[in-house]
Amino acid sequence: MICKQDRNAYVWTQQPGNNGLPRWKPTLVILRINRAAVCVRWSPLENKFAVGSGARLISVCYFESENDWWVSKHIKKQFRSTVTWLVILQTLLLLYLMQFLQLSI
Repeated sequence: MICKQDRNAYVWTQQPGNNGLPRWKPTLVILRINRAAVCVRWSPLENKFAVGSGARLISVCYFESENDWWVSKHIKKQFRSTVTWLVILQTLLLLYLMQFLQLSI
């Protein structure tokens, strides 16, 4: 999984190659954001991931097998700045956010 400043993400899957060696195939994930993707975290079950962005929102993405693509849904709260750090907890599946210059413990 990678995310970049071009506002998209790629999920890499390992597939068998022609010569018996595994090869990696990228799948594009359209995040529908208007600023750079900054950070990404997989869920503990590895069926979803979240992307923090400079657009002051979080894209939560999951795989839709019937259409064979990744779907992104937005969490739009009133974030004051870029979402730079994400933690996804297994027990409650909550997203805890730490934002740039707004670290409170």
